[in-house]
Amino acid sequence: AYTGLIIGEPPTYTSTDPATQDCATELVKHAQLHARQNQARTLGGACGSVGLSWTFVNGMPRVRVHAGKYIHVIEWDDPEIYTVRHVTELYQTVMRSYDEKTKKYVDKLHWVRRDWTPTADIVFKPKPTDAKDPRWETVDDQCVVHGDGYAHFVWILNTPQTEPGVYDG
Repeated sequence: AYTGLIIGEPPTYTSTDPATQDCATELVKHAQLHARQNQARTLGGACGSVGLSWTFVNGMPRVRVHAGKYIHVIEWDDPEIYTVRHVTELYQTVMRSYDEKTKKYVDKLHWVRRDWTPTADIVFKPKPTDAKDPRWETVDDQCVVHGDGYAHFVWILNTPQTEPGVYDG
């Protein structure tokens, strides 16, 4: 109910230019923005903060919600209004891997990483947590170089900060 009070009806974006209006309406619809906002509110309410990223996949807009506990702000553009410059999402998950010793597939813990910078959205290959090589390799066909000058990531703070310079995430 609280989420409904905050977000309410699906947002509408208006413009006096009909082409811009049509574009905004279609972006909101195809990105499922209202559903993502509800998901972000629910997740952010539980964690204290949440992130939203956006991109285009095969010409279609995609908005993803990211739990604040996995988001690490590397650099802020403007910390007072929570505008990020470089963000890393890093978490561990279980993945199926082939074990050369046993010649079987086993469940193994992996690190998963993704970065958003002012020039690119970067996806890295999952890395076993016991890997000896510290270097991260990119998944080139999933990386997007946009050169927009800002990260395609929005930091949303759910609860106010009480100490200056201390940020959740």
